[in-house]
Amino acid sequence: MSGPAKRIRDINTVPSPYLAGILDPFFEFALVPMVETTRGCPFSCTFCADGMAAKNRVARVEPARVRDELHYIASRRVRTDELIVTDLNFGMYKEDLVTARIVAEIQEKFGWPRLVKASPGKNKPERVLQAASLLKGSLELGASIQSYDAGVLKAIKRSNISTEAFKQFVTYSNGLGADAQSFTEIILGLPADTK
Repeated sequence: MSGPAKRIRDINTVPSPYLAGILDPFFEFALVPMVETTRGCPFSCTFCADGMAAKNRVARVEPARVRDELHYIASRRVRTDELIVTDLNFGMYKEDLVTARIVAEIQEKFGWPRLVKASPGKNKPERVLQAASLLKGSLELGASIQSYDAGVLKAIKRSNISTEAFKQFVTYSNGLGADAQSFTEIILGLPADTK
């Protein structure tokens, strides 16, 4: 066989490892649970495996399954206060607000997670801030810059979040006080980078 394998179009047909009980033994350790509510990325950044054309269509897990997984995880008395949402652009899609509401429900019922880590989408900062607001400051906000060099950005087929949107994220995080967490990502040694 040559080339990438065919993608599974409906990721809801892939059984949940949580709901199947496969991950139950790991709840006795202080490991951070991870959930994926979307798979794929609409961007074509050359430094990322998800920038491939075969992966640029975004598929979504049904909200009922996300709710079931999160309730399942929270009811297992997780030994960490964090949750990682592995979506590549969390908050960029309106459906992400549904996920944020589900996490907020879980927080209200179980007092968990205290911190939600995700990679926010860059093209809809207002929606990302809406998700952050629903999660009452528990969503770690950030923006992946990768590089400020125009030649590098062209070489990797990447554009950055706008400076204005970046400022919105920082202002929002700063307004949450000392407990707020935010981040940025810069990659060194990208194509066209120099010393």
